[in-house]
Amino acid sequence: MSMFSLGTVLLIAATTGRYGLAGLVAAVGSVGYALGAPQFARLADRFGQRRVLRPQVAVFGATTVVFMTLAEIRRAAGRGHRAGALAGATMPSMGPMVRARWSVLLAGTGRLHTAFSLESVADEIIFVVGPALVTLLATAVYPAAGLGAAMVLCVTGTLLFAAQRRTQPQPRGPGRAVAGPRGRGRGARAPGPPCRGW
Repeated sequence: MSMFSLGTVLLIAATTGRYGLAGLVAAVGSVGYALGAPQFARLADRFGQRRVLRPQVAVFGATTVVFMTLAEIRRAAGRGHRAGALAGATMPSMGPMVRARWSVLLAGTGRLHTAFSLESVADEIIFVVGPALVTLLATAVYPAAGLGAAMVLCVTGTLLFAAQRRTQPQPRGPGRAVAGPRGRGRGARAPGPPCRGW
């Protein structure tokens, strides 16, 4: 998330020379993310993370490529806004998905807090290293390299995460009991927040 926003600013500023426009396009993508993330979380709760994440990240990757192409041909002021908003809206929100899995896998154990702490540390490291990497790539290699790297890392990581089927919480569709990662029904008392709750 931090890499994508900064990569957007650096790309638009490099191709147009307008930081105001760069900030506007990045803001549109952030608004798209804020609107889209809760909707995808609800879908993941209902249908399962794997079934939602794979098409979601495919659309994210495709719209990001379209957005970078439009920026390169200097059309970010028009169609680029829409492509940036769609890319932001379909960017997977992985943190809540991971925490939902920890909540089911380690429910009722003292290791749950340790897992959440590990997740927080990983998030902080990514938010420190990610922007520095994007800035280096966009300024020293190529303007679109930072945003492209963010997209590749997001798509790769999401697909690898979605492939972990054994740890995926069971969907919480209407009328279904909540079950553990191996399908054992636990009824309404099963712990673990839905993805949208984080």
